[in-house]
Parts: sequence; structure tokens; C-alpha cells
Amino acid sequence: MPRTRRGTTPPVQRRTGHFCVAATARNMMQLLHFGSSQSPLLGVYHPPRVTRAKIGVLLCPSIGPEFLRTHWALRRLADQLSRAGLAVFRFDYHGLGDSSQDPADIRSLSVWQQDAQLALDELQSLSGCDAIAIVGLRFGALVACLLDQRLSGLQPLILWEPVLDGSVLLRDWRAMQRQQ
Repeated sequence: MPRTRRGTTPPVQRRTGHFCVAATARNMMQLLHFGSSQSPLLGVYHPPRVTRAKIGVLLCPSIGPEFLRTHWALRRLADQLSRAGLAVFRFDYHGLGDSSQDPADIRSLSVWQQDAQLALDELQSLSGCDAIAIVGLRFGALVACLLDQRLSGLQPLILWEPVLDGSVLLRDWRAMQRQQ
């Protein structure tokens, strides 16, 4: 098999329906598109490294500048949880990262709630897990809370430095921007 510049094997790609799945040999994460074919979301599935997982974990990222700044941390967390035997799914909301739509078209928290629900459904489909824990980082904690509330609050819920006040979040972002 050909090697890339860093000496790793390139991703293996296969088509499932109209969505492409890519898995790397090194860490076995699977990149995939899910949701509607007209407006797909990007997801990354980290299957459990040992046996079939009993518990899945959905990671809800933050938005704005924090989306980029925290991407690496969520990827590391997903890898560690996967090594511990959990099925993990992380995703990009519509208008962010590698998901479709222009960020200017996204004006509603309800769109991101729907994205999280689609991601949860995809995790359940890929992993076969009935028990799903939801982890929300910063603004993603709000999305996680709203999703959990919609699901009757039966999921374990982890809120990682949740945003409690939107005006404080905007002030923090402005301060970060001035420092750059």
C-alpha cells in the first residue's frame, strides 16, 4: 500500500449509499457524511478498540472561534474514550467545519439541535448502543442540554465548561480577537 509523506497509510474509502466513509488504519476513526444528501453533515465515528461497545458518547462541540480552538481536544478525548471501549461520535454543525451550508444561513439554535439529534441517531445506528452519554463543550453544552431535555433527560449528560450567559461568551470572543 502506498505511503503518505508522514509514513502513514492513506485513508481507506468506501461508499455507503451516497455518503463516503473513510477510515485510517492507524486510529480507525471513520469520517462520514450523514443527514440529508442535499445538506450533509460531517461526522467522525470512533469505534471501540476492544469489543462491541455497550455505551456510546456523543460529543457536541462549541461554535465560533472556540470550534477551531477546541477541535484537537475533542479529537483526543474521542480517541481516549474509544481506547477505553466506548463508541464515540463527533460532528460539525451546519455552517461550521466541513459540514454544508454557509454560516450566514444558520440563524437558529434549533438547526444545531436538529444536527445533534441526527448525530445521536447516526451514533446509535453505527454502534448499536442503546445507552448514549452526551458531552457538550462550552456552547455545545447548551445544545447537549436541549437535546437531553428533548429525550426526557434519560441520558448521562456531561457539561464541559458550559456557557451560562451568551453576553459573556461574546465578550470573551471579542477579548480573544483583540489579543490576536
